[in-house]
Amino acid sequence: MKKRSGIVLFGLFFAVCFFASCGKMQIEPNPPLQEVLIKYKLDNINAFAAADNGTAYMLCYTPSDDIFVSGNCMYRFDAEGEQTGEYLLSDYTQLTTIDVGEDEHIVYFTGQGMKPDLCLFALNAETGEVEELCAFPYFQNAKKVVYINGRVYVLGQQQWAYNTVDEAGDYNFVGGEKLVYYDINTKEIYNLGFEYPINIAAAKDDILAVLGYLETEGYCIMEYDPKKDAMQVRQRLERFSFDNFAVCNNGDSLLYSYDINFGLMMVDYENPEIEVEIYEDVFAERTIEAAGERIYCMDEITKYVVSFPLSAVRRENKAVKLISSWGNVAPYGCGYALERIGMSWDQIVLKTLAQDKDYDLCIGSTYDSASQVMKDSESFYPLNDIPGVEEYLNRCFPYVKEAATKEDGTIWMLPFLVEGRGLLIREDELLQAGIPISQGMTYTELASAVHGLSEQQKSLLYLPMYIIARSCMDQYLSHSPLKDSFQEYIEALKQLYIDLPFRSGQKISNDLLLRYEFFGRDKWVDQWYIEQYKEVGYTFCSFPSAGSSGKNVIYCYFIAVNPNSSRLKETLSYIADLTGYLAAQENVWYFTDYQAEPGSFEEQIYQIYQNGEIPFSVDADVYLTDMEKVFFGEIPVEQYVKDVEQKLLKYQKE
Repeated sequence: MKKRSGIVLFGLFFAVCFFASCGKMQIEPNPPLQEVLIKYKLDNINAFAAADNGTAYMLCYTPSDDIFVSGNCMYRFDAEGEQTGEYLLSDYTQLTTIDVGEDEHIVYFTGQGMKPDLCLFALNAETGEVEELCAFPYFQNAKKVVYINGRVYVLGQQQWAYNTVDEAGDYNFVGGEKLVYYDINTKEIYNLGFEYPINIAAAKDDILAVLGYLETEGYCIMEYDPKKDAMQVRQRLERFSFDNFAVCNNGDSLLYSYDINFGLMMVDYENPEIEVEIYEDVFAERTIEAAGERIYCMDEITKYVVSFPLSAVRRENKAVKLISSWGNVAPYGCGYALERIGMSWDQIVLKTLAQDKDYDLCIGSTYDSASQVMKDSESFYPLNDIPGVEEYLNRCFPYVKEAATKEDGTIWMLPFLVEGRGLLIREDELLQAGIPISQGMTYTELASAVHGLSEQQKSLLYLPMYIIARSCMDQYLSHSPLKDSFQEYIEALKQLYIDLPFRSGQKISNDLLLRYEFFGRDKWVDQWYIEQYKEVGYTFCSFPSAGSSGKNVIYCYFIAVNPNSSRLKETLSYIADLTGYLAAQENVWYFTDYQAEPGSFEEQIYQIYQNGEIPFSVDADVYLTDMEKVFFGEIPVEQYVKDVEQKLLKYQKE
């Protein structure tokens, strides 16, 4: 027994030493992407291209009042992003594609000049002269131009077609795509004979990469070798999922983006199932360019072209396993190989509490049932000593830092997305319509105001019951033991459920005078919604209040580290890089230094965040399971309140 006790004591000593050292692993973060990014701050960029030495060209359109002036202009930038040239192309229209020749001073572009046909032109950036090279009378539109070793490859459409994806998600080739090339030496045009090309890009060793469809192979990436005048399949694709693409990493990797992931992704030909995200907010409908050591793409938010060195972003790591139940909600990948594994939230809770070793990171949300259990557990690696984490959290509102920190000061997770929910309201029009709803109401007051409205008046309101009930319960249950007011709120929610057409498939439109909305999950969506709602005249305000805090319910998405990870150093390196990236962002709703114009719609959103709190959801079985039965009248409110009180006491003890 003594020997065994000694082993146990040694084991305890080792465990204490291990956890004492948690968070002290030496991690050196890489510079955040923002520090290596070049932004080409031009508006209305139609096309762009770059040379291997970093010289870049941007083709822009400026609206003109003169119908005889196109407003097209080309700009040149050096490797540091400084503008070095400007070339008016006001005599040319339909300019949508450009590429740079071997000499970085020669730029090839397609468009219409003095002739009605689509033509290929060459601009000499040294002299400013433009030369017409050839005409394509069979093309209505040029989709992509690629220069490779004396040839200008042109992928054209025989008729205009912007929407080329059918209902099944397949490319429908309604544009009549055709791939040809112009030989600089012979000055002749040659048809390459690909039956179903979709897009093209330059690869290494004078190879042209072609995304297309083959009757025998399906969708695939092909490589055309001009020396052999032969094509071979490089990579088969399961389906059509992207259009614009580039070849990088010395020809071994693909760059592309598609609507599902909202990021610029890189995959290696040898390991195509692992996607590496190297830029977060890419505009998937525009060109992606790989030139020299740099990657060029258009930012979805600003609509500026950006560039960065691939070597500063891409990480050589074994795939880090990330478990999540949240579909597309994920932080920026920072160039790391992340193997995402989808599973239910209940499975994630069980896996993390059991301290399983078969995952490295997990994504969760304070909105998730029983998220408080995860915070109270000892299942995650403390992040206190990860470089930049403290500084990042200090930039956030205090309640965000509080959510990430346990009572003993341990930082157990990293918030990466903070969602503010509220109501869009047109208060004056509500009053004109005889609907006595205004800002600052309680749920009881809201239910009273809605009760007795006509069906026409009710049709002007949209409040999804599940969202409203969750917000009310999360706010109330996070603050106090159950009091008499709890029954009052349940009765108010029941009345709202009866009075409002929650289950009628009501159309959500800007004609509504009161509706639910949230901000913070997607920067592009936020931007688009804000412009819409400003024009309509909405005011953004908080949900009705429940309890005495007077705070707005804010939900937080977070990422946490498995202390038993077999790839712990790589995982923590990712967390350090992600922290640096998050901290370097600008105009973030949950940062204390956000700058909003006084009286603006943005300020209204910011005030919701400013006066916020993050409640952790209790187990849904405590209150949610039987709530709908109360609304249907199957369970009396009094009985439901007693049951919830008992369940909550049991839950808190556990």
